[in-house]
Amino acid sequence: MVAVSVKTERIKSFFMIILLLAILGGSALFLKYLKESEKIILSSESERLVFLEDNGYSPVKKDEVPTVIPIVWNEVYEDYNLLQKEQGLGLDDFRGKNAVRHIYSSGDKEITLLIYDNQLIAADEYDYLSREQNSVLSLR
Repeated sequence: MVAVSVKTERIKSFFMIILLLAILGGSALFLKYLKESEKIILSSESERLVFLEDNGYSPVKKDEVPTVIPIVWNEVYEDYNLLQKEQGLGLDDFRGKNAVRHIYSSGDKEITLLIYDNQLIAADEYDYLSREQNSVLSLR
């Protein structure tokens, strides 16, 4: 009787471990799905213009500049990344990557959208009057 009891406990423990691994794996997949669903995809110029209009701008395209995000950041990049994190974006995962800066004007502001593989990874506005750099997104 003791041998059967020990064997049953081992089987229960085995299935509990399998269940916990399944729960952890499912949780990891769910978190990855949530992160993926939060991405802002802007794959065309018309999508970028609509995005800016939805955020209160009347954009006019000025320039498009290929940009490499540095692997090692100075204080300027650290501060810029903090601004991006405040609006739900961020450059941490894009160090060393080639991106494109899409630059627009809207009144007395210059707006920059930084796009990597059609994904918005950074956005800022520079106000020529106040000489301040601010966040762009009203959706976070």
